Amino acid sequence: MDQASLDKILTGYDIDDKAEIALAKKFISEDDLNGLINSKILKENTTRRMWAEIQNKKDILYVREPVVEGPHKIITGLIMGACGNGMTSLINNVCGTVHATG
Repeated sequence: MDQASLDKILTGYDIDDKAEIALAKKFISEDDLNGLINSKILKENTTRRMWAEIQNKKDILYVREPVVEGPHKIITGLIMGACGNGMTSLINNVCGTVHATG
């Protein structure tokens, strides 16, 4: 998730103190829900709701080093599975598209 999207989520939950934002980002980057809850920045239920929103918006695939040079800029792959197992959703999330399922 890019920083602008994360900042938007945090400010949407009325976290506007710079120290609290930095602390929340630390726990989020460390994938530490309990630390975020224990920080008492937000009430526990609100923290869990925000955490779920952040998890839903995270990228499915993380690229450690983006390909910027060389012959491997175009990636071709095959996705197979039974109907209803999320292949279209996976491709939409990976490619940033909105193809209909079915």
